[in-house]
Amino acid sequence: MSGEQLPVVILSTADFLSDVWTNKQHLAVGLAETREVYYIESLGLREPVISRRDISRIWRRIVRKGKSDPKSSQNAQVPERLKIISPIVVPYHRFRLVRFVNFILLRATVWRKLPNRVTLWTFSPITYGLERRADSIFYHSVDLLHTSAGLPSTLLLERERVLIESADSVIASSRVVKDHLLRMGAPEVNLWENVAQVEIFSDVEVPRKKRAVFAGNLSPHKVDFSLLEELLDSGIELVVAGPRGIDGSTELDGMRRVLDHPRCEYVGNLSIPELARVLPSCMVGLIPYQINDYTNGVFPMKVYEYLAAGLTVVTTPLPSLDQPINGLRIADANTFVDEVESALTGWDEYQSEASRKEAVGHSWTDRVRSANALIDGCAG
Repeated sequence: MSGEQLPVVILSTADFLSDVWTNKQHLAVGLAETREVYYIESLGLREPVISRRDISRIWRRIVRKGKSDPKSSQNAQVPERLKIISPIVVPYHRFRLVRFVNFILLRATVWRKLPNRVTLWTFSPITYGLERRADSIFYHSVDLLHTSAGLPSTLLLERERVLIESADSVIASSRVVKDHLLRMGAPEVNLWENVAQVEIFSDVEVPRKKRAVFAGNLSPHKVDFSLLEELLDSGIELVVAGPRGIDGSTELDGMRRVLDHPRCEYVGNLSIPELARVLPSCMVGLIPYQINDYTNGVFPMKVYEYLAAGLTVVTTPLPSLDQPINGLRIADANTFVDEVESALTGWDEYQSEASRKEAVGHSWTDRVRSANALIDGCAG
């Protein structure tokens, strides 16, 4: 058994072809360069709402009948060693009867497609017993799921405690998440703050303009659109990139006012290569997040995307970013506009190069190398 390379099953909380890639897809693609990887798409932890997007997603899942999707993502082709599995479940996990039905569904349609012996890397504490067939278990918590609207918070916390007891390794994406996992009973937690495809963002050279950019999910649960509106009203040019409503939320008036503002250029949702041409055309990258229970645990992936593109970063005071990072400035709601104006005025090539250097070592190349070493360490 020593040295045997078992297939890796990634139990994700997102579909592979999501509009925005996060840890789950990047890790799956990276591991699949050298290993057989099974990517199990979201079990639908968020209860659906009556919206075109949710109904469309449910319909696509039913039509696919749990089969792998042969299409490629907007970010990368599906590697040959990566198999995508789309489970069919009833997305109301807080009910015991529904969980029993889901267990039967998953055992019949998904678990049977997996090899007898696997390594499990799960981003979800709700696993429906998948960990019982794994030789080694890695629990990777990238945010405080139990604080998210529409998710079964009590069940998530209950299953998280159980999963931590059986996990060979527990990983957190921010210091706040790490502290939470330690309180939940984890004896040790690896802190892996979010990284980015820094090589792509640092290699692009385009004419730079005096403007700011926000790139990310346009969620009213996370983004403080009033701050973006203040920036625009003060005369600052703004580029906005990202999908709208992928978390089931509805658009608010504040979001519409920002996107319709004459000084805002909304470029839609972009692939990583497309985004890598937009970010270096700006001077300041924005993280205008609200401060709430959910964002308290977030370490935004865009931090190192911005820095790799040579931007100065201005963020609201997220606990995960309360640390020295060259090129990053922290401002509250009262000083956010002034800080952005100052960053735009003070931007120069010297600071840009310092930002790029700060991003070095925070790449997915390094992170996948660490993940492989962690997996091999447990196998050996």
